[in-house]
Amino acid sequence: MTTWKQGCSWGKNSPSYYEFIKAEKIVISPTRNFQDGDLIAIAEGFQIRAIAKIKSAAMSVTQEPNLSVIDKEYAIHYEDSTFFYEATWLILDQPIEYNTVQGCIKIKKQDLVQRINKIWNDSLNNKLPADTLDEKSIYPLNIIFYGPPGTGKTYHTINKALEIIDPDFYSVYKNKDGRKALKERFDKLREENKIVMTTFHQSYAYEDFVEGLRASVKDEKIVYSIEPGVFKKICEDAEKNLDENFVLIIDEINRGNVSNIFGELITLIEDSKRAGKDEALSVTLPYSKKSFPVPSNLYIVGTMNTADRSLTQIDTALRRRFHFEEMMPNPDLLEGLVIDNINICNLLKCLNERIEALYDREHTLGHAFFMELLEEDKKNIDTLAAIFKNKVIPLLQEYFFDDWGKIQLILGDTVIQKKEKFIQFAMPVPDNLVTPDAYKINYAALDKSETYTAIYVNCPSTVND
Repeated sequence: MTTWKQGCSWGKNSPSYYEFIKAEKIVISPTRNFQDGDLIAIAEGFQIRAIAKIKSAAMSVTQEPNLSVIDKEYAIHYEDSTFFYEATWLILDQPIEYNTVQGCIKIKKQDLVQRINKIWNDSLNNKLPADTLDEKSIYPLNIIFYGPPGTGKTYHTINKALEIIDPDFYSVYKNKDGRKALKERFDKLREENKIVMTTFHQSYAYEDFVEGLRASVKDEKIVYSIEPGVFKKICEDAEKNLDENFVLIIDEINRGNVSNIFGELITLIEDSKRAGKDEALSVTLPYSKKSFPVPSNLYIVGTMNTADRSLTQIDTALRRRFHFEEMMPNPDLLEGLVIDNINICNLLKCLNERIEALYDREHTLGHAFFMELLEEDKKNIDTLAAIFKNKVIPLLQEYFFDDWGKIQLILGDTVIQKKEKFIQFAMPVPDNLVTPDAYKINYAALDKSETYTAIYVNCPSTVND
């Protein structure tokens, strides 16, 4: 990494273009020698007013039509030999006096190089009250999206990760029409290890997450080596690139033993205990015996399925250190979707009203189960029947432990003719002898629109729709 000084006047008596490049978050220079990661001291006259870190290759100003104004307004040559770079900017509260020649030069005074680097690094650790154009702490460092199955929790982590790492890109493509672009950008950031995903489960351990011993064969002998886990790896990457944000996504965070998986690091993920904070802490890892902090530019985004475990049952240490954002079913996303006279929004509303009455709100059905019906080639009753057969009915069986009496109440088949009922007796038996095995599912009924409309026809929330 090289430290440079770049002036903001294109020759003697030319107007300053400092405010222009500050607003554009770029650096303009006659040199193409700046490299990704270089620090540029932006000077006006003999004062360094800002520091910019290069984050792109050199590009000719003629590649960007919006920069054509530089010729008339700032006397900058709008030609192929004038270059610009995308950059992260830091505005200094107190300018640094630096008497040197105009234009672009490498800074050779080591005391100034060290001072500029220290200012930059301190600002990233929130020690310097400077005005940064790239806000880094407007999102909770630790957040968990929680709710019933199918409410878009995992889907939403893609949005949140991009909002944290590349807010400009996210703001352009965040509507539903830009989903493909968002997913492609997300995948690219995963390839660059700026976003890392993992899933907790009952067998997931500290050794998988932080570090542990791994056995391997070398020269026909079994040897053990200390290998970093996913959390340690992304922390190390984030620590090397403090001017960029990193995101660790933990899917199904409540399915693992959080206390065992995080171990002593559960304290370090607190905002106030992160590296660079006034109350920063580090720990000595048990295997490598190395000091380990958690950087402030690492964001942890988790998802939690409340059908597996209620929020009230979550480890207190986890609850205290995370911001929780509830994601409940949103039938309004299906508003206006009608298939064979079946109002899908009303159908979902009624199903969830009954589930909430017979069980609780944590086990309601998410809107994501039905979102594929919005696709033109899937907007038919065959797709709806497949959703009920493969998703809705199996989930209800799981929730109610094959209590078919309650499943009947939810699916509302008591208002349909017996031959069209979802649940039918395999044989005529008294109620007190009925067992789950005495029922069968009439899948043929799923192909008829009346089966679904009968579910919500008398439902309180939809009776006036």
